[in-house]
Amino acid sequence: MHMYKSIAVFLLALMMALPVICTAAGETGEKKTVTVTAVRSKVSLSDLDLSEYTDEELQEASARIEAELNSRVKSMLVLSETDVAIAKGRTRRIRAQVKDLPKGVRLSKTTWESSDPQIATVQNGNISGVKGGKTTVTCTALLSDGTELVQECHVQITVAIQRLTISQNDITLRVGSSDLIRAVITPEEATNKTLKYESSDPDTVSVGSSGYIRALKGGKATITVTTTDGSRKSAKLSVYAPSISTSMDTYNCTTKAGIRFTIGYYGKKDNLTVTSNNDGYANVTHTLTGSNLTFQVMPLQAGQFSIAIGDKADAKSKADIQVIIADSAVFNLNSYPEIDYAAANADEASYMDKKCYFTGKVLEVMESTNSNTYRITSSENGEDVVYVTINASDLLDPILENDVVTVYGSYNGNLSYYNVSGQEISLVKVTAERITAAEAETATEEGEAGAEEAQAE
Repeated sequence: MHMYKSIAVFLLALMMALPVICTAAGETGEKKTVTVTAVRSKVSLSDLDLSEYTDEELQEASARIEAELNSRVKSMLVLSETDVAIAKGRTRRIRAQVKDLPKGVRLSKTTWESSDPQIATVQNGNISGVKGGKTTVTCTALLSDGTELVQECHVQITVAIQRLTISQNDITLRVGSSDLIRAVITPEEATNKTLKYESSDPDTVSVGSSGYIRALKGGKATITVTTTDGSRKSAKLSVYAPSISTSMDTYNCTTKAGIRFTIGYYGKKDNLTVTSNNDGYANVTHTLTGSNLTFQVMPLQAGQFSIAIGDKADAKSKADIQVIIADSAVFNLNSYPEIDYAAANADEASYMDKKCYFTGKVLEVMESTNSNTYRITSSENGEDVVYVTINASDLLDPILENDVVTVYGSYNGNLSYYNVSGQEISLVKVTAERITAAEAETATEEGEAGAEEAQAE
């Protein structure tokens, strides 16, 4: 049985060498046969006893024959190209060749067809691009025996970039900040819109593959954008990064502690210039650490002044900082009204913690480790004595008896006591924030007498 089976397999394999396509398997009487349709004629294998084979084996053999012969028939038609890219408006010729035709069979005609003529048309193998997109061109060869041979060519119509521009003008970019280059491609339907970005000085201005630029230090760089579709279009953008970088141009000083602010300086230290029209408004100092230029402003009087910062190596790089000193940041009459001794003494609760100032003569000094206390007359006649307390660390200069001083501070209630005569004395208390020396005035005899009486009390 194995010998007959081997012969049958051999005959089936031999058939695979013939230009035939198996179409069906049937059964006649007790004999099983395979009917094959040739390209030119029909061949019956009814004289071959295949009873030793199962239906599954015969079907498998039939499928193998059909697949092999289909492949061989298809390979008889060969195209010069099966995947092509053609530019819009251009034409490309695809050649078709029929080979290994059986004897007596000839090529009758060849036809061409595009699956989407709006993208590409074809005539006699000449494919013309109409608009961007993809389509399939089918070539069909009709043989004289009625057989059709078919092959396909996949076609992509490309649209080249005609113009490349950048919508931004030259860019000024603060060091540490980023921006996106907005490139404009014409026409919109261009096939390959991938662009290449290059910086003339990547240490100053870097650029990524998607067009994001970042200023790394002060200076200039030119960004060149080029196409990658072979159209050789390009555009350029100049980027300037100032060596002086600030996010604010006005600073407000509202507290007596002053203000501190930092701007970026990315030039050389020797080229840095700092000038100011400060006329006693504040004590201003600056330090440069790395790229941080830090200013410290300690207020002296209310007003406004400017600080000009420049770079001798880059005239375009400069900053003009405005500093405003508010009344609340200094000791003046706008924020510290003159003391109302009688009203405060009569209505302690209403005046508690309100700001006040006065000028007077020091009657008594009481010093301790953390704070000093003074009795100071707030009137020319030596009366209206104020009980003043100040933190020792807030004193600018030592205060002595008989000094004439100006006191800035807040009401802190009243101090009541009885003198040796049993009379109740009530003094206004002030917690001082600042005590400064005032111009000494010649005390009148009346004032001196009043002061002595106040001390005796």
